[in-house]
Amino acid sequence: MSPFSPPLVLRPKAPGRVDLAVHPLVRAAQAAFAAAFALGSLGSGDPFWLAGTAVCLLAALSEDSWILDSARRIIRRRFGILPFPRSFDLDWEEVEAVFVETVDRPTAEDFASRADDLRSLYPRLVGKGGRGWAAWGLVLDGRRDLAVRADPPRRAEAVRNQAGAVAELLGRELRER
Repeated sequence: MSPFSPPLVLRPKAPGRVDLAVHPLVRAAQAAFAAAFALGSLGSGDPFWLAGTAVCLLAALSEDSWILDSARRIIRRRFGILPFPRSFDLDWEEVEAVFVETVDRPTAEDFASRADDLRSLYPRLVGKGGRGWAAWGLVLDGRRDLAVRADPPRRAEAVRNQAGAVAELLGRELRER
């Protein structure tokens, strides 16, 4: 996950289904920027406008969402560029718990003494591991953790609230790390 990616929001879609995805207004703004760049490229033909159109169009067509469907008892991750997104499914019973992990600005000594604990997946997700992170994800039975979202430490409360809402929906325990 890029540090530039917009935050995900929980949105009820149908009875028993909740989507964790980018807010529709963000996607509409991305499409509006693509249209503005396209109009600019028509008027000028400048490569800058064409490149801007391509980047904004890719942003508008990109998808990164989690679908929590309690009726079908699956969790689906969809990601990629529309109309060809990739996806994978998890069985509802595979999830043991939901975890929240917050690390505030680890020092060089922390990395030296606790290398296995701190050199994890989350700094790469945030892109700024030296500044700390707040992350949440799923603890899968018999396997490793599956990170869902990682943000800067200033969003720790929002990350914790989102993880709590997902844990409640799944009927699983919320583990603080």
